[in-house]
Amino acid sequence: MEIRIYLLQRPHIEIDGKEAFTKLNNKAFAMILYLASKQGQAVSKEVLSELFWPEQQGENARSNLRQNLSYIKKICTEELAELCTEEVSVISSERNVCSLNENLDIKVDLIEFWHNLKAGYAAEDADDRIRYLQAAADAYRGSVLSGVYVRGSATFEEWLMFERESVNQNLVRVCKDLASIYQEKGMAERAIDCLKKLLQMDPLLEEVHLELMRLYYENKERAKAICQYKECVRILGEELNISPMEETRSLYQKISEEGSDFVLPQADLAEQNSQNRVFVLRPSAPAPMDYEGIYTLLEPVVEDGSVVPDYLKRGLALLFPQYSDRLDGQNLPEIYLFYTIKKLLEHLSEKGKLTIQVEDGDGLDGKTKQLIHYLSGNLDHPNIEII
Repeated sequence: MEIRIYLLQRPHIEIDGKEAFTKLNNKAFAMILYLASKQGQAVSKEVLSELFWPEQQGENARSNLRQNLSYIKKICTEELAELCTEEVSVISSERNVCSLNENLDIKVDLIEFWHNLKAGYAAEDADDRIRYLQAAADAYRGSVLSGVYVRGSATFEEWLMFERESVNQNLVRVCKDLASIYQEKGMAERAIDCLKKLLQMDPLLEEVHLELMRLYYENKERAKAICQYKECVRILGEELNISPMEETRSLYQKISEEGSDFVLPQADLAEQNSQNRVFVLRPSAPAPMDYEGIYTLLEPVVEDGSVVPDYLKRGLALLFPQYSDRLDGQNLPEIYLFYTIKKLLEHLSEKGKLTIQVEDGDGLDGKTKQLIHYLSGNLDHPNIEII
């Protein structure tokens, strides 16, 4: 029988792969998770009483603790009845201390995180270092004890805050180091995955957005670099009401200006020099970023700046900074971008028939789907066809 306790994702407990102990009340569940974070250590009952019953004094708090431990044992015994013939609890209670029951095979993802972290930085073999550090990074799937609280306990909240901060700081270190190692080995995709994990933890890390842009750019995935910038702009604007730093904007400008050096796979422009233009939209990845399809749809036209009327360039600055030195188009609403694209397509159709062919629409990114929906409902032109 293996019991696994998860603290680095949705907090829950599994027995042989099946979720268990779901009947536990919030305080009993939180106590098990707290002791799980300290697996291998004994915690005094005085500390537990102060943590979980801060409003009680002395013997009253200890009495509540005894009742809680008895309740946990009762639930454990009920759920483990088919596997154990005697009363059992995941918590071992001695005279003055409590801990996880060492007689049970209990594994805790947070403890494994710390073990792999320590082993990774102690490893002399490069492959061992990668293996341990990657295992530490993989263990993190969410904030420590997300959604777990003890009402009225400032001490518990303070402990949880420091625990989360400690994990987060070490995760940043691990993922950055792994990304650097993978880059040196020419494993760009693995490096990208590490940086994406950091943004899952904290989407406001602008230096990570910047490094992702560099990696995409070096990996000739220019559309993804542009989309990463757009995501950075959106998050910083919505959460902090600020714009990206100069270094980030400069890289964005460079990527946009060097577009002619790359071939992007998601959208093809056929028969560019003829009277009939065909835009083909197809997914380039299982999970494309927002705006990726829109960007690659427009790029062949935007690269030839002579075909874009000046009055439309401000609206296109949302994706193409070369059209606005001050990026003032960044502050325009998204619907204005869609309207600008509609007007651009109408302008292009004056020289001949224009067809937008959508292949596997379900696989396109969300913003491109919204654009296609908008165009389907608002674009009515005899020379434009959406297939």
